[in-house]
Amino acid sequence: MEPTLEELLLAYKARFPQEVRDLAETFCNATTRLASAPANAPRALTDEMRHRAAAHGIRGEDLAAAVAQYTRIEALAESSHRQKSRD
Repeated sequence: MEPTLEELLLAYKARFPQEVRDLAETFCNATTRLASAPANAPRALTDEMRHRAAAHGIRGEDLAAAVAQYTRIEALAESSHRQKSRD
């Protein structure tokens, strides 16, 4: 069974410190996912985001993991919203 949106959010908050979440969410909000791409397709970090992460002492791998998890949260939220609008 797939985790709920609430479960994903709780796991995301538990796994990543606020500073990592802020950078991940900033990156996700600044990039556009193509409509043709799968909803949970990974987003490659830009060099700028890697440098910003490093400036804050955040490993690029940790930021990439946070971005991947946040992308999954976004996809589930969008799917839930579409489902509610159909009902």
